[in-house]
Amino acid sequence: MPVTTPARTALELARHLTRDEAVPILDQLAAVTGVDYRQAAALATRYRGARGVGRAWTALALMDGGTRSPKETALRLSLIDGGLPAPRTSIVLGSGPTAVDLGMGWDDARVAVSHYESFEGSVVQRIRRQELIQQLGWFEIEVVDAHSPMSVVRRARNALLRRRR
Repeated sequence: MPVTTPARTALELARHLTRDEAVPILDQLAAVTGVDYRQAAALATRYRGARGVGRAWTALALMDGGTRSPKETALRLSLIDGGLPAPRTSIVLGSGPTAVDLGMGWDDARVAVSHYESFEGSVVQRIRRQELIQQLGWFEIEVVDAHSPMSVVRRARNALLRRRR
């Protein structure tokens, strides 16, 4: 028996948690339920006098159902906090069995940033993947946990500057 709507759950999470605590959960909620900013914002407007609603706007505005994990959300927030435009998430290049899923990126510059827990598959598969990405005109920045957020932002900023010339 449902006791709340996804939009109401999103608002309550955003009201009661810090931005960095709320956004990864909001991203997963959006991915699972399809709730979006517009739906949650309508409730925030309706309850604008409630405690924490002022703070909730920031987290709700950052909600994105395209991220695949809390680490990917943290990566996205690092890029935004580093002054870069919000990237589009879950970019799929190609189609069928050769399709490549990139974590996030900027279509205009064809720059992607992908977080890897580990590099699964063979070296041959990885090389084929990189070749396809390059053939389609994209540049991918691969990120693992050992990379500092500052270094990832620097790498992304440099790639965007080079590709937008």
